[in-house]
Amino acid sequence: MPRAALVASTVERFDPIDVETILGMPTGSSLRTVARARQRYLAAVMATANPQELVDTPGGELGDRIREVADRAMGAPTGVAR
Repeated sequence: MPRAALVASTVERFDPIDVETILGMPTGSSLRTVARARQRYLAAVMATANPQELVDTPGGELGDRIREVADRAMGAPTGVAR
């Protein structure tokens, strides 16, 4: 059921009350269930991930633009080489 709750919430973008109704869950439990499922998923991904893949950043115009926006949002000076 945690996987179904995660998919319904994250992929299908159902509201928590809808997830609870669809899966027959008690009121208020979908947020906890989705949070636990997300933690388990991320732990599994991190356990099998190549550490270098987590460090590498995409290149090209889109990657540069994303870094620029993220730096601006985080208050980092623009144009600083990484």
